[in-house]
Amino acid sequence: MIMMVDKIKVGQLVYSKSGRDKTRALVILGIEDEYAFVADGKYRKIENPKCKKLKHLQFTNTNFSLISNKIINSEAITNDFLWNTIFEYLEGGL
Repeated sequence: MIMMVDKIKVGQLVYSKSGRDKTRALVILGIEDEYAFVADGKYRKIENPKCKKLKHLQFTNTNFSLISNKIINSEAITNDFLWNTIFEYLEGGL
């Protein structure tokens, strides 16, 4: 479990492995113990991120540095910005 925690970062693209949002692309907004707070900006808004256990997430090597920098610097992120970033990446735009 410790090795898994080392590679988890704020702003990282993940996929849900279980629940109603199974297979949905999400971005990590925060990490606390064995939980990650995730959102996608459309179905799960930033104001109400989903708290998911780390074992229920499929991690990728994709990290949106612009999103992580905004979170680290306490800058505002809009739901549209988050959704468009994920959508553009999945469509091959980034």
